[in-house]
Amino acid sequence: MKMHMFLITALCSFLLCVSCDDGGGSAAVTGTVTYAIGDTGPGGGIVFYITDGGEHGLEAAPADTSTGIRWNNGHNTVTAASAVVAGYGDVNTGTIIAAQGAAETSYAAGLACAYSGGGFSDWFLPTRDELNLMYVNLKCAAVPLGNFANGYYWSSSEYDSGLAWFVDFSAGSMSGESKCSALRVRAVREF
Repeated sequence: MKMHMFLITALCSFLLCVSCDDGGGSAAVTGTVTYAIGDTGPGGGIVFYITDGGEHGLEAAPADTSTGIRWNNGHNTVTAASAVVAGYGDVNTGTIIAAQGAAETSYAAGLACAYSGGGFSDWFLPTRDELNLMYVNLKCAAVPLGNFANGYYWSSSEYDSGLAWFVDFSAGSMSGESKCSALRVRAVREF
């Protein structure tokens, strides 16, 4: 019994002392990895928003998930995906999929949800404000990151029954666009 407890104690002590540096600005402090804007996130995306001193945040997929796809599944219905602030993209995406039917890759939220970069299956379509944070922190950085196009990107934030919010990555403006229009998509995930 004493030997068993010694091995467990030794293993726990070893694990607490291990640190790593992935070369992307991430650092481990007593087993906790912290990230900065522009780092490669745990899902292989680009970190564009951080909280809790860099322990948590949002990462954008490294490339566009689509260069042109509609927001809806072909029907203009109110989905109630009305959140525009950061932290609700996953909720909006789930709400859209529940209202539009099974997750399909024929519309923006379904396509973002189907993305599995880095082996993770928790990607989603960002809210209007999450998308704007991507624009400000990655596209407008001193050295632009993420290879974003100068074009319109869908958010998960619904404007009304026929429109959804987008962010123009050439100027930073935000407005409503017909849900039938084919706009770009960049999936994001929380970490």
